[in-house]
Amino acid sequence: MTGSRPDWAAVGRIIGEGRRALGLPKNEAARQARLSNTTWRLLEAGANHNPNDETLVRIAKVIDVDPTLLLQAAGRGKRRPPRPPQP
Repeated sequence: MTGSRPDWAAVGRIIGEGRRALGLPKNEAARQARLSNTTWRLLEAGANHNPNDETLVRIAKVIDVDPTLLLQAAGRGKRRPPRPPQP
């Protein structure tokens, strides 16, 4: 169970803003994250709804943001504690 629903538009905004702040072209950012150009473009457009956590962490490192920011936007933030058993 994840902490919230994914906001793929927010994921894309975070990625795009981070990349532009560093002055990185999309193809160079994709290369540094070890992703295809197509995958990077889809993520930045908010159109890829299936990235794994490792991909999001690699992107966060390339754009110099806390990986937790991307993971939470993707609905993979803090997990809720399990419910205590009902008596």
